[in-house]
Amino acid sequence: MPSILILEDDITFSLMLKTWLGRKGFEVSSVSSVSDARSRIEDASFDLILSDLRLPDGDGIDLLKWIKENNFVIPLIMMTSYAEIQTAVQAIKLGASDYIAKPLNPEELLGKIKDVIKTETGSVASRNVLRVQPNVPNCREERIASMWRDRAKLPASSTSMYVWLLRQICLC
Repeated sequence: MPSILILEDDITFSLMLKTWLGRKGFEVSSVSSVSDARSRIEDASFDLILSDLRLPDGDGIDLLKWIKENNFVIPLIMMTSYAEIQTAVQAIKLGASDYIAKPLNPEELLGKIKDVIKTETGSVASRNVLRVQPNVPNCREERIASMWRDRAKLPASSTSMYVWLLRQICLC
């Protein structure tokens, strides 16, 4: 049974997500701070982390940096109510598997979770093969910003398409 760590400071949302994912066949743990998440990651093994962006003692970006610095190989999906292009680019560059805006579509989230876990349990995870390009031209940032602004015109399920496009533009 795949294990998921939820890092979310909204206790009601965290409990709802934990219960729903448990019913979908996942073993789920939850924490409400970056420091608690670090302790849990050091003590237990997880197949995936679902992390909120803004948290009381830091943010999901801090956790991504810590995961990378400590050489943990755990996929992370960033969840946020504050979807901003700079944060999405930074999260993807730091190794986030996906970036999803709240409110979440449960079936879309479940699809992303299954895709990430399936990818990670394969022979080589695509995000571990990718490397950041050293000199990304400014025109790419403008294209990313334009695509991100246009995402509101598309259905919620198209958000993952933008994450894919961000990876194609920012990573090689």
